[in-house]
Amino acid sequence: MRICCPSHGLRATLLLAALVAAASCGSDSTQPAPTAPTQPAPTAPTPVTPTYALSGTVFADDNRPVDGAQVWLDPIAKYAWRGATSDASGRYRIDRITPGSHDFLVQRAGYEPVRGTLAVSADTVHDFTLRPGVTVSGWTFEQGVGVLGGVTVTITSGPAAGQSAVSQYWGTYSFDYVTPGGLRLRASKPGYEPVEVAADGTADVHVDFTLRWSFGACLTGVTPVLFDLFPSAGGSGTVAVAAKPGPEWTAIPTDTWIDVITGRSGAGDARVVFQVAPNAGGATATRRGAIQVRCGASDGQNVWIEQLPDCQTRLAWTDGSSESFPSTESVGRVRVTTGVRGCYWEAISQTDWIRIVGITNWYGDNNVAFVVEANPTSAPRTGTVVVGEQPLRIVQR
Repeated sequence: MRICCPSHGLRATLLLAALVAAASCGSDSTQPAPTAPTQPAPTAPTPVTPTYALSGTVFADDNRPVDGAQVWLDPIAKYAWRGATSDASGRYRIDRITPGSHDFLVQRAGYEPVRGTLAVSADTVHDFTLRPGVTVSGWTFEQGVGVLGGVTVTITSGPAAGQSAVSQYWGTYSFDYVTPGGLRLRASKPGYEPVEVAADGTADVHVDFTLRWSFGACLTGVTPVLFDLFPSAGGSGTVAVAAKPGPEWTAIPTDTWIDVITGRSGAGDARVVFQVAPNAGGATATRRGAIQVRCGASDGQNVWIEQLPDCQTRLAWTDGSSESFPSTESVGRVRVTTGVRGCYWEAISQTDWIRIVGITNWYGDNNVAFVVEANPTSAPRTGTVVVGEQPLRIVQR
């Protein structure tokens, strides 16, 4: 009997069915239970920090309300400070204050500021009391020279009489929050003529003093008293001395690089001619000396001489700048290089419509910038900036 074999397609189908049946019989019929999806844990609500209000009244020490007083909380904290200004009844209010300890500052012109710390844990009412007080400040100068330090400024009359302050070496002095009222101030320093002025001390006041040397019974004038840009190459200068007939005066230099050629002594009016030696090669700083014109140990006048160093300064225009400027306001820049390493120079405008901005002095190489103000006329004009000993010519249309 002939047996027919199944086709290749049928055999593949039967084999696949057998494999599936075998897998079903050999496996566990128990199926795993489906896993429930995981639910996120509930998020607790973010607690809201409560805020409170601070309010009250600003009084003067005589119980009068103070208007226009500024009340600041946390005045030093960057971006966090807040404040209010008292009204005509002295009342103020600051809202949205978080609980805790807060620094405060209360101030108004004509009163001494009040500072302290205040705890806020609920709506708070707090009054402040200001005590009248004004500041008295200013500068002290030597006539014809510049700032003068070490000057004693004394309040000689008024509610704050007896208080004194000494000016710093850069020439400033101040009294903080003295009792308001009319003032009389006296500035004095050994070797100088004292100066007295009256001032209205009912509000903050600025008073400057200019002192000159004590001439005594001999001198009546010395001009000039400062040669501040004497060239490094040296040279000569002349001082006019005015004096009363009779008493004799002398003119003696303090340093060997200054020599008095004529006028070492005299009686009455005369001229003092002096010679300055070249500044030493390689010097990096300005040197300062004086000619002491004296009638006695404590009577006289110093003539100051400040000689520049030879920095071998060179100037070059930068950033597209040139000596020609438009009629509108504009900025110029130059590169400063020195042939002497670390040599000190200053940049000085000799024209009122040109002002130096940024760096005005340096030791060694750097840049100098200046502003040329708008020309209000239709005519061109020329100005000068001096850097070290080098002049810089500026032409404006």
